[in-house]
Amino acid sequence: MKMSLNIVSVEKFEFKGEDGREVKMGRVSALSDFEKTDSRVGCPVVNFSMDIGLFETFATLGKFPAMYDVDVELRAGGRGKASLFVLGVEPVKPVSEVGSKTKSV
Repeated sequence: MKMSLNIVSVEKFEFKGEDGREVKMGRVSALSDFEKTDSRVGCPVVNFSMDIGLFETFATLGKFPAMYDVDVELRAGGRGKASLFVLGVEPVKPVSEVGSKTKSV
C-alpha cells in the first residue's frame, strides 16, 4: 500500500534481543495529519518500523522534514498489535518547498 508521509526523522538500531539474537531495525518518525481537538493542538508524531537497509536510502535522499511516498505493509507488531512496516521510499519534496506554517523566532 502506498501513502504520503511528512517524515521528520529516521533512526537505526542494532542490539541483542532477550534471546541473545542480534536485532537490526529502523524507525521512521512522521507527523500525523493536524486536527485540533478539545484535548490536543499541534501535530502528533507517529512511528513506523522499517528494514535497517532503508536507513542509507533515507540518508542519501537528503533533507528532513520532507514529504515522501512510502510503500507500507501491515504486520503484527509487539504483543500482536497491528503495525505498519515501511518497505520502500520515494522523495516528493522538502517541507520548505511545500510551505510550512511554522515561523522561526
